[in-house]
Amino acid sequence: TELLFPKILFWIYCICVLSLALLPLNSVGELNNITVLKFRGDYFFHSLMLIPWMIFLPGIKSRWWIWLLFGLLFAFLIEIIQYFLPYRAYNVNDLVANIAGVGIGGILLLIAKKLNCLAAKGITTPKNDGTTTHDKLI
Repeated sequence: TELLFPKILFWIYCICVLSLALLPLNSVGELNNITVLKFRGDYFFHSLMLIPWMIFLPGIKSRWWIWLLFGLLFAFLIEIIQYFLPYRAYNVNDLVANIAGVGIGGILLLIAKKLNCLAAKGITTPKNDGTTTHDKLI
């Protein structure tokens, strides 16, 4: 049951991302007129919605490169499905923003793991046999 919560949370996340990407939202282009740090709002939000993908890796317990490939495939499929929807539009820049979001999530995960390793170097937990082990948060 310990691994069940991250998996359920992941599937809720996927449903939310697919809903945002595939439902007829932003059909009048409101996000296209917003800029965030000189990026068009829709590109910024495409990246933002896919950052969590890699952060779910520790809860899913997959190999990082397989999880990265699935994330890139998910980013690609979102745009391909939009190509076939009459109320959505395929855009290469959206695809690049999706891929960037997966990449940024991976970088954040690496930073979190590095910080966790540095913090865990001084933290030990006694085991039943009298030895100690390092605790890991991620």
